[in-house]
Amino acid sequence: VLTQITVAGWRGSDDVWEMDGYFIFVDPETDQFYISAIDDGTALDALDFSSADSSPDNVLAHIVNHRQLILFGTQSAEIWINAGAASFPFVRYNSYTLDVGIVGKHAHCDAADTVFWIGQTDRGSGIVYMLTGNQPQRVSTQAVEQSLLASGVDLATATMWRYQIEGHEFVGINATGMTTTWVYDAALQQWHERAEWDAGWLALRSRHVTFVDGAHYAGDSAGIITRLDSTVYTLNGRILIRERTWPHMVQDSMEPVSYRGVEI
Repeated sequence: VLTQITVAGWRGSDDVWEMDGYFIFVDPETDQFYISAIDDGTALDALDFSSADSSPDNVLAHIVNHRQLILFGTQSAEIWINAGAASFPFVRYNSYTLDVGIVGKHAHCDAADTVFWIGQTDRGSGIVYMLTGNQPQRVSTQAVEQSLLASGVDLATATMWRYQIEGHEFVGINATGMTTTWVYDAALQQWHERAEWDAGWLALRSRHVTFVDGAHYAGDSAGIITRLDSTVYTLNGRILIRERTWPHMVQDSMEPVSYRGVEI
């Protein structure tokens, strides 16, 4: 049953996560997060809040992974845990701060038993990180980073989605201005591009993927929901095209190499 929150303690939030029975919200455009009563997202106390204030940046996004609350700012991130205090249960984990923030509100996801996000620091942005032992580990390649930072790409609109199939867990990245969707195969630790063909390559229209009742469903900004099916070779009726490229192969003399045929 969906119920609208109408109590005075509601400040708004761009996302919501649950941990140990508490619903966790972030007050938009501030460094504060607040929680509900246990197992009741409609019961809010105006005093049940705290601040991620180890660095002077607002909280853009938050996520729960391995019973840790990660609060992403524009140039830093903090890890909080449930210490069980009666006054307010969450405390900063060993005063832990990551010196990498996030580019946008939805530029993160939990996948492959960890957290992925598009990072941002006071030195620049556009690197994709994976949390490894509470440390940011770069997983993007130069090709991915060049695409993320290409002219016209708005990383503030970036979204990340994930799904698992046939032993592989995929993490996808979309953003306004990107001409393709970059996808990371966590099993192979390799990147590839996905796109739709419409007189040229376009980024995938789907922006979110979720798993319900044994099937994956993808949604896009137009409100269309699509079921992922590996036995169907169209994209909502549109033709499915694949393109394979590889590095140039030349002879030692740098003369061109001609191939008379190819077997697939």
